[in-house]
Amino acid sequence: MQKQPDFSPNSIQEAAALANSEAGKQLLSALNSKHSKEMEQAFALAASGDYAQLKKALEGIMATPETKALLERLRG
Repeated sequence: MQKQPDFSPNSIQEAAALANSEAGKQLLSALNSKHSKEMEQAFALAASGDYAQLKKALEGIMATPETKALLERLRG
């Protein structure tokens, strides 16, 4: 099992700000509607601490053209 990533208050605040932005909300909505099974699997992998498999699962989800476009909007 891999070491659990460190979450500092700053990174949590930054993630929350991204999630609450318009593009972040669209990204989460798209992920939940189009990749619900994959997202459930990713959450289960995260909960189990299997970060290597989590990374692989998320890479597949994030590779879709729709998700890539939303990520570009988040990057500004």
